[in-house]
Amino acid sequence: MQIRQKISAALALLLSLLLLSGFSLPGEPLPLEDTVHVSLLEGFGVTGREKTVRVSTVDEFLAALGSDRDILLAEGCYDLSTAADYGTGYAEGPYTWREVYAADGEDSSGSYELVLRGLRGLSIYGDTDDIRSVVLQAVPRYANVLCLEDCQVTLGALTAGHTEAPGVCSGGVLKLTGCDDCTVWSSRLYGCGVLGVEAEGCQRLRLLCDEIYDCSSGAVWARTCRDIRMENCSVHNCGTAWGGAYALFDVSGTSGFQLVNTRVEQNESSLLLSSSYAEDVCLLGSSFVDNTLQTAALSIRGSAPTVDACAFQNRGPAGVFEINYDLDYADYALSPDGTELSGAALLAMERAPREAMELAETDGGMPTVEGGEIHVTTVDEFLAAIGSDRTIYLDGELFDLSTASHYGVGFGPNYRWVDPYDGPSLVITNVSNLRIVGQGRDRTTIQAVPRYADVLCFERCDNVTVEALTAGHMKAEPGSCSGDVLAFERCFGFRVVDCGLFGCGVYGIRSDESLTGEVLRSEIYECSGGGAYILDSYGVSFTDCTVRDCAEDTLYLYNSGDCRYNGTALQNGINRIAG
Repeated sequence: MQIRQKISAALALLLSLLLLSGFSLPGEPLPLEDTVHVSLLEGFGVTGREKTVRVSTVDEFLAALGSDRDILLAEGCYDLSTAADYGTGYAEGPYTWREVYAADGEDSSGSYELVLRGLRGLSIYGDTDDIRSVVLQAVPRYANVLCLEDCQVTLGALTAGHTEAPGVCSGGVLKLTGCDDCTVWSSRLYGCGVLGVEAEGCQRLRLLCDEIYDCSSGAVWARTCRDIRMENCSVHNCGTAWGGAYALFDVSGTSGFQLVNTRVEQNESSLLLSSSYAEDVCLLGSSFVDNTLQTAALSIRGSAPTVDACAFQNRGPAGVFEINYDLDYADYALSPDGTELSGAALLAMERAPREAMELAETDGGMPTVEGGEIHVTTVDEFLAAIGSDRTIYLDGELFDLSTASHYGVGFGPNYRWVDPYDGPSLVITNVSNLRIVGQGRDRTTIQAVPRYADVLCFERCDNVTVEALTAGHMKAEPGSCSGDVLAFERCFGFRVVDCGLFGCGVYGIRSDESLTGEVLRSEIYECSGGGAYILDSYGVSFTDCTVRDCAEDTLYLYNSGDCRYNGTALQNGINRIAG
């Protein structure tokens, strides 16, 4: 029965693709036409007659996906779970279905979210003057309604959210990863999705939404982004009856986040804005009125935000700012001319319309440099040198990552910052044939300050080598870290040679879904968990290595194979290291 269903689904999809490509059955009109919905599109830069695809079903919508085209959605509800190929994972193509956790009461055979990927110049519009009459819906409570990855897409004139049902969602509405030049206009994004918009590693995102409402955890969260602007929107009724949202706006590791002429009203939340290691955060001409706050209006760690012509009139016992000296929180904001604004000054401020500010884009440090052999003496030079097919020589004694000019902010072509809890963690991603070479274990140290950060994390890298150096967390009270020293996630062919890896990192080495790792003549010591954590990996070996003075002198394996320590085969579970 399942085979017949899959064949039927495949035939239905193939038929849709043939129709889109110009093939038509005898006696049947081609269901596509050259059209443009002038009343909606002219105001957003779409003029004249353009080739568009008009669709009225989920399967037609999926078949129409591609670069350099406009898709017009006829009025109706597009329940994505009704797709003929729902749940099919495609290795190639403009979209795939990604499995998510099935909540109580949902179909145990699988819950999925729709992922669009690699699409450029795609516009998806509701073909209507009433944006409530075109609805994109997701049924699974843990699914994002629409995920965009590495895309340049415009969405407009529609409504998107989860189907109405009791209980709490754990998926959001729009999730964008690695996208640039995306715009969402004249749209309504609603819960019970946890977030209206979640963006990670994105650039130049414009949110011109009409409404974001009924989301349980917040409206817009931006991680490691550049130039995110939200204008002329209404954010209301977010949070839940049994607990408020965490932060309506959460900005981390981001350069340029602007909230302009937006109404934020009748929400229940711990915070209005949380800003962590972000630059050029601006609240301009917006109102924050009649919200119930459990903690504070603004929680700022790092650069103070610019606030101008906003109104703050909220309920609850909280003040305007949260101050936590342990994590270096700021207790003031700035006016556009740089004047410090206290909480009292913000409470006295009155709302007035404002224009968005022109912001200079940060490059995340120095310009990138060409490959080959590169000698660096500072953290900024090291970050700029990260890339494929090169050897980076660290010509210095201490490379404290917290000394980067744009510490924790933004990203480069092959690295980004993440904030696991108490400060930024550096992730090197998608490089091959990279060597990082110090002057020797006793002469070069790479150091991380945050206790929850990995010192160096490599993600989706091939043939990377760390050699002749020491790495670890800044010395402090033992046993307080939750980050590791060197982490390899989905890597192939990593090498650690002649290194010293010290705590308080939980593990000296973490290998996650990686193949053929080699650790040579290295010492792992003073880690709060153990020597290494090998998860879903194969072929990781330790040769002429020492593990000492850890909380437990062990190597832990889970679901891994063909791993050895100094010639002894390792088993899944705890492997105690003698001597």
